[in-house]
Amino acid sequence: KHKKKEKSKPNESKNSKQIDNTKSVSITSGVNSITISSAQLSFHPSTTDDSNSFLLHHNPIYLTYFDALNKDILTYIDEEDSFLSSLRQVRMLIKDFIAEIAKKVYKDSTVNLYGSTLFKLDIESSDLDLSIVTKETTASLSQLLLFLSTSKTIFDNITSILTASVPVIKLVLNPLKLNNKAIVSLYEKIHSSEYYKNYLFDKNEIDYVKIDITLNSINQNQISFIDAQLRVYPEIKIIVKILKRLLQLNQLNVSYKGGMGSYFLFLLVYTYVKTSQKGKSNVGALLIEFLIHYGTLVDFEHTVLNPTQKNPFIVCKQLNSFPIIYDPITMNNVGKS
Repeated sequence: KHKKKEKSKPNESKNSKQIDNTKSVSITSGVNSITISSAQLSFHPSTTDDSNSFLLHHNPIYLTYFDALNKDILTYIDEEDSFLSSLRQVRMLIKDFIAEIAKKVYKDSTVNLYGSTLFKLDIESSDLDLSIVTKETTASLSQLLLFLSTSKTIFDNITSILTASVPVIKLVLNPLKLNNKAIVSLYEKIHSSEYYKNYLFDKNEIDYVKIDITLNSINQNQISFIDAQLRVYPEIKIIVKILKRLLQLNQLNVSYKGGMGSYFLFLLVYTYVKTSQKGKSNVGALLIEFLIHYGTLVDFEHTVLNPTQKNPFIVCKQLNSFPIIYDPITMNNVGKS
C-alpha cells in the first residue's frame, strides 16, 4: 500500500504490451535444468497470421537441454512399452473372461477392445476399455450389472454410471483371482522384472486391472481416424503417454470427476502436432512447446478448437461453456464431458 507508483518512461505508451521477463518455464532433465523466460519465446505464424503457434529460439544451449529431455523420454517409453507387453497379454485374457460373462447375459454377444489399450496409448494405470456388442434390441447395461451384483463375484469393486451419455460399468479385478495358468505365469515374469521392483508409482496399478464396460458404444470411424493419425504422426503416442502420467499423478485423468479423458487429450496433442512447424525428431522440445502453448497462449474462454480446420484455433467471443474441442468424426464437443 505504501509503495510509490513508478513513473512511466517517456517513450513507453500506456497501451503498449510489454513482455513480462519475470514469467518463465523451468525444465529439468536428469541433472540438467534450464529456465526460459517470456522474452526468450519466439512467436511465428504456423498456418495463418493469427495462429497461436510458436517456437523457442534455436539457441544451442536450449537444444542441449531438449536433447537430454528427449533422450530421457525415449528411454522411459521404451522401458515402459517392453514391460507393458506382458501386462497387455494379461488384459487380453481378462477380455476373454469378460466375454464369457457377457454371453451369459446377452446370448449373441461379442466383446471388443477399444480405447488406449487398442492403440497402445495406455500406461500402467489405464483402464481396460471393453464394449459388448449385441443385436438384442432390448439389451441394456443394467442387465449385466444385475447379473454381477447377484452372482458370486471375484471382482474387488463394482460401480456403475448408467445415467451418463455412454453408460458404463466399472470393475476392479486382481487378475490372479482368475486362477488362470497363463496369467499366473505372466505375473511371475512381471513381479520378477527390474522394472516392477524399481517401479516409481503405485504397484496396485500393475497388480489390479480397472475395467470399463459399455454396450454397443464403438465408433468404427473414430477408431480408423485415430489409427490413421498415429501412423502419420507417431510422436503423438509418446507425448500422450507422458501427459497421461502427469495427469494421473495430479488426479486430473478422470473425466466424470472433472479431469481430462483420453480422447480429449489425444485431440489436444493431435491438433498441436499437426499445426506445429517443429521438427518431429525431438519429442522433448515438442512436449515443452505443447505445455507452453496450451498453458499460456490458448485462452479456452475465447477459443474453439476444430481439428478439421487448417487453422484449428478459432478465436471467438466469450464462450458460455468451455473448453470446446470438436470431434473430427461426429463434430460433437468432446470437452462437454
